[in-house]
Amino acid sequence: MTDRLTDGRLLFVPLETVAQDRLLAAWNDAADWDPLTPAVLAEKLEAEPPEARAVGRAAIVEGVVAGWAFGVLRESSAGRRGVVKMLAVVPAFRGRGIGSGLLAAVELSLTKAGATAIRFGESSPNYLVPGVDLRCEPLLALLEQRGYARIGTTVNMSVDLLAETFSTSADEVRLQADGIVVRRAGATDRTAIDQLLERQWPSWRPEVSAALSRTPPAVHVALASAGGNVAGFAAYDGNNVGTGWFGPMGTAAEWEGRGIGRVLLRRCLRDLRSQSLSHAIIPWVGPVAFYERHAAARVDRTFVRLEKRLTTAEPA
Repeated sequence: MTDRLTDGRLLFVPLETVAQDRLLAAWNDAADWDPLTPAVLAEKLEAEPPEARAVGRAAIVEGVVAGWAFGVLRESSAGRRGVVKMLAVVPAFRGRGIGSGLLAAVELSLTKAGATAIRFGESSPNYLVPGVDLRCEPLLALLEQRGYARIGTTVNMSVDLLAETFSTSADEVRLQADGIVVRRAGATDRTAIDQLLERQWPSWRPEVSAALSRTPPAVHVALASAGGNVAGFAAYDGNNVGTGWFGPMGTAAEWEGRGIGRVLLRRCLRDLRSQSLSHAIIPWVGPVAFYERHAAARVDRTFVRLEKRLTTAEPA
């Protein structure tokens, strides 16, 4: 992959050499469904640990940012997985091979870093989208042309935060009679929450840790009054802060079926409502029916999950 195409007018440069305000302008020009604020863009680009081996390239046409791409390396049970976390080409520059060139450059860097497969979007714990929006047919076509195969779909749901107050008073009285106290998490709860996550959902630890670090902590917990064990938790603002991002949430297996999840969910939605947001986003949803029933959530986006298997991975 060269940095200069044959016409001499298009350059691929390291992403970090381009000011974020220019990247933001290009992204928002290109994004149909995921406009960003400066703060969320900085979160996506900067809140990555060194082991993520973040790599990005920008396409510059006669001094103008025509598009850019950003990728990271994630450790998984299957080994090192690359993720093309973000890719955008400004509409005026489409059809010139810029998207394909950016994609190839990021893929090459991830392969050299040891990736054995590359996915698009789903770079948990710090991600913007869990795949490719089904409506984005040109991007789907590009990825499939470059060897990505569809491995499934997932959805985001939306909650109208202005439709109700999300009261939990009656439910909390009922739970308290059953020996369960629900409240906002504090610093002293971190260890117990972490133990539950390690036991049941270890991949959620970074997002929950980030939510616990907010002021006030953006996590609510259900505690068994006998022993003080964490029976369940729900978090928000662990990712894409300020956008109404909810999750993750979970109830310990031994406490399921008591309505804990409903209370924790609605407490978090109440907090998001207090931020003067009109809608909450529930991303990468599994239990669609649960959110429909307890928050009147509706599926508003469908994403295609894609993966490109690499035959060889170059040493880092």
